Amino acid sequence: MDAVQQLREAIATIIKNDGPVGTAGTIQNLCGRSTDVIRDQLSLGEATLPIGTYGIDSYDGYGAEGEISVAFSAEGAGAPSKVNALLARAEALLTAPALLAAGIDASPIGQPAREPLDQEPEDETKPSLVIGSTRIRLLIFA
Repeated sequence: MDAVQQLREAIATIIKNDGPVGTAGTIQNLCGRSTDVIRDQLSLGEATLPIGTYGIDSYDGYGAEGEISVAFSAEGAGAPSKVNALLARAEALLTAPALLAAGIDASPIGQPAREPLDQEPEDETKPSLVIGSTRIRLLIFA
């Protein structure tokens, strides 16, 4: 498995295993389910909301910096606060110890760069879709 795929799998493992449902503030509880809470942005397809996506924005190899992104989408009346809570939780989860436990020797650099929420009303008969994302810079050791 190449290093980029290892990093992808580490991100997914850290976020999807944050549970269980019923434990306040966890990814699984905020999504309301224990499976299919996050997907690689390259394979999103049809999904139940809320859903998270992740991607590797830049990766220069070991001993260099990389950048990952995590986004969450939700719809309905409480969507903005739900998306913000999911992003905050993902930012809190993606730490050096968590990455190391998932097989990646890396450390976040600085503060995550959170993008403003994007609200997309599809039409008046459907609730608006809210999307938020954050970027996390990493120093990848080995």
